[in-house]
Amino acid sequence: MSTRLGAVTDAQGKYRITGVAAGTVTIRARRIGFLASERTVSLADDQSLTVNFALSVAPLLIDAMVVTGHRAAQVRAPSAIRSSGSM
Repeated sequence: MSTRLGAVTDAQGKYRITGVAAGTVTIRARRIGFLASERTVSLADDQSLTVNFALSVAPLLIDAMVVTGHRAAQVRAPSAIRSSGSM
């Protein structure tokens, strides 16, 4: 029987997964830009367990990207006409 449970870490990297049945379970941690890591642990009834992970950096490699920009046409307002008014 395979059950998928999950959690998201808080700002300090802490997480809590509830509702895990007793027995042997595999916990997987992953984050974009890092290699995933797995730990298999045994969990007894009503047991709390701390499992820490240290993920290794794995930069994402993507193909070259071309970014093209276009400038919209600009219309300038006519310059103000000054008159020297000596009448």
